[in-house]
Amino acid sequence: MKDFTVYLSEQEKQINELIKKIDIRLKNDTTNIENISYSKRKKGYQYYFVRPNNHREYIAKKNLDVVRRIFQRQYYLEARKALLRERSLLEHFLKHYNYPAIKTVYEKLSDARKTMITPVYLPDEEYITEWKKKFAGNINSHPIENPYLTDNGELVRSKSEKILADLFKRLDIPYYYEPKLETDNGKKLYPDFALLCIKNRKTIYWEHFGLVNDGEYASKSLKKLEIYDKNGLYVGKDILFSVESTDIPLDIKQIEKKLKEYVI
Repeated sequence: MKDFTVYLSEQEKQINELIKKIDIRLKNDTTNIENISYSKRKKGYQYYFVRPNNHREYIAKKNLDVVRRIFQRQYYLEARKALLRERSLLEHFLKHYNYPAIKTVYEKLSDARKTMITPVYLPDEEYITEWKKKFAGNINSHPIENPYLTDNGELVRSKSEKILADLFKRLDIPYYYEPKLETDNGKKLYPDFALLCIKNRKTIYWEHFGLVNDGEYASKSLKKLEIYDKNGLYVGKDILFSVESTDIPLDIKQIEKKLKEYVI
């Protein structure tokens, strides 16, 4: 289950900004609201003031700016009303929304009860255990020529991959190095890492491109991303990546920022 609190709070903030913008424009607009009707013509519309006796008074083209201002003010008033209604609903929902409720139902049970039931929503620790059963690390049969040992005890192909693995561990992100991923057409891929986004219970693959200044390497990397894309795994959603070259060092701060935004 996904926690929508942050998203809805951001939406509430945007609604408040729009209301503030409308209020400023209404304050600076002294247009009086009048009843206006219109009729369709071949070259557009004709507009009329509707007087108290329902008599329609034609508005000449030179005075259409009055119509424009009246319609604009009416639009602002209706838009403000809609935004206030949406804000009220969001405030009410966020006040009563309890995202972890389904988790705490199980967590509050005694151990005696837990041993006798199967929860519909696994606690995080149990979910992580089940997730790890689906993956196996170091599946890529391509030999590792100059291995680096990570803090988790696995051998990786480069110093940068060790830095990444150690960063994942430090941030408590469950991961596997070089798991096997089979595409819909049976092609096997070996992402550098499979990460588990615990809050959304989603697997995200991380690719590190360490030789982007090498033409052949860059071409192979783009082809790999294309295969992901054609199999419904999209960069920024299912695939995250880091890059470096002789001129571009590994940017740990940017990587950590990306992890906090998409994974943690």
